[in-house]
Amino acid sequence: MLLIGLMSGTSADGVDAALVNITGTPPHLDVQEVAFITRPYDDATRAAVLALCRPEAPLSELGRMHVLLGHRFAEAALAVIAQAGLEPSDIALIGSHGQTVYHAPEAEPPFTLQIGDPAVIATRTGIP
Repeated sequence: MLLIGLMSGTSADGVDAALVNITGTPPHLDVQEVAFITRPYDDATRAAVLALCRPEAPLSELGRMHVLLGHRFAEAALAVIAQAGLEPSDIALIGSHGQTVYHAPEAEPPFTLQIGDPAVIATRTGIP
């Protein structure tokens, strides 16, 4: 089964996309990397993401970046598919961690917040 994993770390430097082939059944799974790319954020996107990593960040900007990053994650997924010489219809699903913008381990209950709208990723790629 071909899957894509998407990730952007707290450095907010870009999106990593890994296309893997998983075979076997638990507990004997075999995972093989098919293709991998990193799509860097431009300076403005990185600055906007980092500006959201504070409690007083405006909700309107959080929402705007949630959608914008969904598009960036979708673009990375489509790029790694193209790099592998495949079509979106070849991919079973996409898993996306999103872009972490806030950690609150001391809150009750503890939480983190990730953005990068999965509905945008699914719509742009046609992949669940």
